[in-house]
Amino acid sequence: MSGHEPVAVVDSTDSGPAHLIAKSLGRPVVAPSDEEALRSLSVAIVTDGHALTASRDADVPTRVAVLPALSARWRSGDLTDAHVICVPLDGFEKALPSDLRARAVVTGPLAPDGFMPGDREALKAAHGIEGAVVLITHELLDEHGPNAVLVQLGLTNSVTVVFDVGVDVESADALRRLAPIHDVPGYIFADGPDAFAHWQLADVVVTAPNDPAVMSALSVGAPLVVMEDPRHAIASSVLRDAGVASEASLSTLAVELEVALVPATLAARRDKIAALDGASSIDRIVARSKEAYVAGRGRRRALPKGLPIGLEPLPTEPVAEATRHAKGDGSAERARSEADLESKIDAELEALKKRLK
Repeated sequence: MSGHEPVAVVDSTDSGPAHLIAKSLGRPVVAPSDEEALRSLSVAIVTDGHALTASRDADVPTRVAVLPALSARWRSGDLTDAHVICVPLDGFEKALPSDLRARAVVTGPLAPDGFMPGDREALKAAHGIEGAVVLITHELLDEHGPNAVLVQLGLTNSVTVVFDVGVDVESADALRRLAPIHDVPGYIFADGPDAFAHWQLADVVVTAPNDPAVMSALSVGAPLVVMEDPRHAIASSVLRDAGVASEASLSTLAVELEVALVPATLAARRDKIAALDGASSIDRIVARSKEAYVAGRGRRRALPKGLPIGLEPLPTEPVAEATRHAKGDGSAERARSEADLESKIDAELEALKKRLK
């Protein structure tokens, strides 16, 4: 794209995905409140509903929505304003309203900044860990509570558990208190610049199917066990169909972990994750955005009514008001229709006034 066809990311939540895409474009993130910047764009890549609405209101000609997780978390009314909807995995378009599915393109799992596969065994050795490592996300702890999760983890054999507690002090304190009771060996860590290195320890990640942490797991090459939840059945199905996850309920978690940690199963799922090529997802999003612009070249900002369309000859004789109004529309017929409609409305108002007297 040339400088006359600018593309930028519009985001209202200061999200990681927005900044990653903006970094790839070499342009700053545009705030939805910056109307001047929005009106200069030909393509807006948006990562939340408010940003999409603002881009629509600014009449940005091409709008590309990015769903960074397996969650159609925006209202369908917002997504209807997108010309293209980027989804992380094949099949997730089924979670969209039926009239929007044709707009979906698969761009792959969007990796958080710094998240990539590491030398898992070397990292384990550096921490003195032997055997398999299971990572539990703080979203899972929030949903089910530390005690219920620890009950199941206590039934697994020869597994070290690493808990991502995010910024939840209460969960951290509960795990320190309860893990010894349930005989669960492991570690806890919080958000921070080294968090990605702790994720690289994981052989398997346990979380909810719609959790943004799913993308973190795929980014470090870790298969998933996702928790059963009727609200997110499509997300779970997409992950299982992709061959990168299995599903468990809270009562079957221990059994599913044992199966997921079988070496052959681990190897097969890691191969499937590698084939997703999440490292190229941003390049695909940018490419799809440019393709959408080219495909929609005929889509331009709506001109105010009354402006000429093409090269309009000036009249050589005075013209009637209705005709003069129509010139800018390029359609005298439309002006006559509007005049007829106004006359009809006036007549109906007069009739209504008489009935009300």
